[in-house]
Amino acid sequence: MSQFYFKVDGRSKPYVIARSLPDGEDAKDWIQATIADDNDVDFSVNFDAYVYDKDKQTLTPPGNTNTPTLDSLNNAIKTVSDTLGTVSDSVKALPQVQKMVVQSTQSQAQMTATLKQLQQVAVQLTQQVAVIQKAPASDAKAPADTTTTKQ
Repeated sequence: MSQFYFKVDGRSKPYVIARSLPDGEDAKDWIQATIADDNDVDFSVNFDAYVYDKDKQTLTPPGNTNTPTLDSLNNAIKTVSDTLGTVSDSVKALPQVQKMVVQSTQSQAQMTATLKQLQQVAVQLTQQVAVIQKAPASDAKAPADTTTTKQ
């Protein structure tokens, strides 16, 4: 069992605690409580979430409150640490991703230039075909009849 001294505020919540009566303090200004060893650390850390009932002279631990405990804070820190690790890994991969984007953009620009050249060649070939189709047919003379008949 652990011995604590504390003072309460207007809401009957401890706002200051001590393990022994502070030197020069009047014992009438402090409330004395004995806390089970299992709850010692929790009370030491979360004392301001407890409620003191002066009529019953009881100290009630926080029920369903949002007051963080050491375990909940440690779990939250671990979660944040894991998230930061993931973010760090992502940031480390960023230069490689940027390099891939630049290379992809350069490849796309080269492909666009090649496609433009092919389009120009297609236009030129189409124009040449059109010119050939419009050209008059050449005057081809039929070969002379070279066959002889006997009389």
